[in-house]
Amino acid sequence: MSAVLLFSETPTRVYETQGATVPDPLLTLGEVAEHLGVPLQTIYTWRHHGEMPIGIRVGRHIRVRRPDLDAWLDAHADPPPATPPVSPVLGDQEGERQSEFRSVHNVLKDPGRRP
Repeated sequence: MSAVLLFSETPTRVYETQGATVPDPLLTLGEVAEHLGVPLQTIYTWRHHGEMPIGIRVGRHIRVRRPDLDAWLDAHADPPPATPPVSPVLGDQEGERQSEFRSVHNVLKDPGRRP
């Protein structure tokens, strides 16, 4: 039962044991910075201001749980773009009105043109 340390393209360490791959849930602050694509000093600043997941002190070292980091990222994701509401009374008539306006506008702009 030996564990082999492998490095993937992401900074997450994985261990291979008896054919199963289990991600290491603890990341160093350097790995967090690399994963987020920000300087290590930014991670220290965020930690100082309490703006990132709580770290775990392991001796003199600080680690961050991968699930905590993922949850923090999900909480800071941009909201999906809002879709304009459709009036329950008018439905999609607003789009039809805009189309009619364009037709009238084009006729007024060029009187010889038919809608």
